[in-house]
Amino acid sequence: MPSEMVESATRVARYGEDTERFLENLPPPVPRDIYRESQQFHIIMEYERARFRNSNRATAAPSHEDGSQSAHSDTFQPGNDENANFIVFLIEPTSFQREIVDRKDHGHLGFSYEYNRYTKILIIKMTTMEHRCAARAMNTLIENALGDMGLDRDCVSFAGVEVNMGANQKVPDEGWAPMTSARQRSSRPAVVLEVGVSESERKLRANARMWVDPSAGQANIAITIKIKRHQPLLKIDQWEWDADIGKTRVNRHTREKASVSGGPLLIPFQKIWRRAAQYPRERDILLNVEDLAFLATHVWAAMGIDY
Repeated sequence: MPSEMVESATRVARYGEDTERFLENLPPPVPRDIYRESQQFHIIMEYERARFRNSNRATAAPSHEDGSQSAHSDTFQPGNDENANFIVFLIEPTSFQREIVDRKDHGHLGFSYEYNRYTKILIIKMTTMEHRCAARAMNTLIENALGDMGLDRDCVSFAGVEVNMGANQKVPDEGWAPMTSARQRSSRPAVVLEVGVSESERKLRANARMWVDPSAGQANIAITIKIKRHQPLLKIDQWEWDADIGKTRVNRHTREKASVSGGPLLIPFQKIWRRAAQYPRERDILLNVEDLAFLATHVWAAMGIDY
């Protein structure tokens, strides 16, 4: 066995238990690589970006360099087209800072990510068209509602913004909070959105729990949207922390092609603005059946489904 693969096996064993706990909600198998140096990292990223683009076109993934060799020479688990939008790296915090955080300051990365400094695991998630359409449509609905109250210019968006949650650093699909002053931005979203296409509902639940946990994300509400790729069905869940039982509670809304179940989606004003509403101008945000239909049709159009 090559020496680098022996080292890979040793490092996987060393981090194995904590790593698997961190990764257990991802769809298996997901490509897992050990970061060695910058060039290797970017070769793998380019390979996975191409595989991701090709999987969305339902074609075979390209080979690397000579047409037959994979980019994952140090991979400890391969991927397939069902999970082409996920990549996992075992990477030291200093390398993570250099490759992700510092580069993010100079432009959009084109993906979201989650990093755990204890396990040294980086999860990268590529963004599909339907994924981005869902986030943009929800942002439009919330900004329009805030605009009706004259508050849209005082709202901070957390799309693409890294949020530090102790050992975890995570980028939400979207998030909202009030700007506390002209020069000060909120450091955490009050309401956060996570969209799942290939992610399991279990993974979305785990993300929601982390966001609303008072010891982690500290958000007041987490909204999850699960997109079913092979049928016109969206599952929209709204999560909050129940302090009485020390767990999350959920309200479920399902949007199918012909109907909506679960009623409108209500975001109390004080949950998103972190203070009581000043009536009559300020009020709760209510996303009704027409609003959910607006969101759904944007997602289905991106999927090529006629509404």
